[in-house]
Formats: sequence, C-alpha cells, structure tokens
Amino acid sequence: MIEPERKSYIRQLAARLLLIQDKLTSVIDVRDMNLPGAIRILPFEKYAHITGYTVRELTFDGVYNDGYTIIAGDTRIVLYNAGYDITCPQRLRFSLAHEIGHIFLQHVEDDAQSEEEANYFASQIVAHDAIAVALLTGNWGVDLCIVREQFGVSWETAFIKLKNINRNTHAYTAMEYQLWCKYKQLFSTHRYRKNKFAISSSPVYVECDDEEMLL
Repeated sequence: MIEPERKSYIRQLAARLLLIQDKLTSVIDVRDMNLPGAIRILPFEKYAHITGYTVRELTFDGVYNDGYTIIAGDTRIVLYNAGYDITCPQRLRFSLAHEIGHIFLQHVEDDAQSEEEANYFASQIVAHDAIAVALLTGNWGVDLCIVREQFGVSWETAFIKLKNINRNTHAYTAMEYQLWCKYKQLFSTHRYRKNKFAISSSPVYVECDDEEMLL
C-alpha cells in the first residue's frame, strides 16, 4: 500500500518529468523522452553487441523478462526485449517506465513496496492522472476504448485509470494543472485520433485476468 503523501510525491515527480519534454504526444515512450542524468535504454541484443556478452548471459538462459536495470558507476542502463515492440508495445512502454521509476525513486531494495511504487510511477508516465483528466473534461462519454487508444495502454491500465482517477481538476497541484492545460489543448485539437498502437490488425497485449472486463 502506498500512502497518499507518497502517491502525491510520485505524481509530482512524473509531472515534472513530463513537463520538460519538448514533444507533445499522448502516447508516451520513455525512449523518446529527455531523461536527466546518465540513463541509457538499450535492447538486450545491442548491449550484448557493445559489451561482448552473449544474450544468454544477459537473460535467463535465453529466456527474456520484461527488462531490468544495470548499475555501472553513475550510469543506469535499462535493458529490454526489443521483440515486445512488435508483440506487445503497451507492455514494453509500461515496463520501461517501471524501470525508470525505480531509478527516479532511488530504490535500493527489490521488495513489494518498491515494485508497487514503480508501477504507480509508470502509470503516471504512460497516462498521468492530470493528462487523463484533460481528455475526460467536457467529454464524459469517453469510454475504455478511447482511453486505451489515446494513451496506447493496455486494457487493464485503461480500466484502472477510469476507475480510480479523481476527475476534479481542483484536486491537483499547480504543476499538475500546467500539465492539464498543456494536454487539454492537444486533445481539443486532435480529438480521438487513433495512435500507432490502436491499429486493429496489430497484436494487442492484454494485462488482464478478468474476462468480463474485455466484453
């Protein structure tokens, strides 16, 4: 369980990072972001080529996990499975944001609390509450499909966002309101335009065990 004060801190951290980005898009990929500090994000194969390691040495005997972070001095190197770009881009984007969350939150323990906080940070990067409210404000008929399409997230992430979000703009800080204003203009100009992750012929990764949610 993340305490409310900690959640607020994580939201502010994510909002600050999103506000300094030059590119304004609702589909956010940390690989396209300007990240402060010495952070590198590389596929397993590229890192293996650079370092001389084999992919088998970097993975679990050739079996990929979503990704993990290597600490090399002051540099943080996030490694990921490039195959997910094709098979499940929503999962990859969330997983990379999760790893970045561990770095920004300065986690030193790999425990349940750290994982929950990194997941919350990732949810605020790929679909920050203030940005989601910008999409919903004045458009209360927005449904699950539109949220998924606009943010390029999984069905589960879209469902949780719609279920838990505070739609009262007065509940957000000045920094989050800046984020709201920035994206409200984007959504007003490009309402409901599908993104590259919403192509019907593309594989869709569903992080959901509840079949009723998908009906």
